[in-house]
Amino acid sequence: MSEFQHERFIQRAIELAANFPEFPFGAVIADRESGEIIAEGRNKSSVNPTWHGEIDTINRLAELRPKFDGSRLSLYSTAEPCPMCQSAILWSGIGMVVYGTSIRFLQSHGWRQIDILAEKVVQRSLNWRCKIVGGILEKECNALFLDAYCGPCCSVELLSRDCKGLAESTRSWSLPCFGCTALFQRSSSCVEGRNGQLSLRHHGLREISPRKLRVLGVLHNFVIKRSDGRTAANRFFGQKHRELFPWLLEHMQLPPRPRRKTKS
Repeated sequence: MSEFQHERFIQRAIELAANFPEFPFGAVIADRESGEIIAEGRNKSSVNPTWHGEIDTINRLAELRPKFDGSRLSLYSTAEPCPMCQSAILWSGIGMVVYGTSIRFLQSHGWRQIDILAEKVVQRSLNWRCKIVGGILEKECNALFLDAYCGPCCSVELLSRDCKGLAESTRSWSLPCFGCTALFQRSSSCVEGRNGQLSLRHHGLREISPRKLRVLGVLHNFVIKRSDGRTAANRFFGQKHRELFPWLLEHMQLPPRPRRKTKS
């Protein structure tokens, strides 16, 4: 199958993912011989944490064609399959996987991923064959996940607006903070739930320090905005508050740069 045909099917996966920008994992299964798309799916982990895009597509395939021949099929995904999904692909007998965004890219941009590549799962699975092709329409797929990283709660435009007028040195750390907190916000469905998760991670799981708890709590409640421009504090208290970072910059001096150690 030519790269042009790969791009056609990845483009369809992108179209599916674009309809669900918060988790843009779209997938299709196509017949390599006929060029027909047999099944389509998307990430539904908000319903079931194991219901990834590839799993959804394989389930759809089994419904439509219970006696399918996986050796002539290819699965196309906007992102490299995780170990769970790649294992399901092998058990399904699907002979080829084509993806756009790599696990390494997702990891480098804050997406939580198990650090086992699809190719490694295939290598460790004796008596199974599955060809892995990555990087098809990679730029277009990466853009999906970069946009989703800031999320509907915190678009790139809103981040830029919130940081407008800040010194370059301040922007360099504030933008990653915004993005990191926006990514965390997707883990729960309400203000109280996310604050509860922060507390649990600090008190119960010991994953975050008291300092990180305070910072993330402030960012979550008073900084990160939804697409309607409101923060969690706006929604919770029903009134608008002053912009946090500009207020801080008005009332406190940024700490000086640390001194370089001199050799004695």
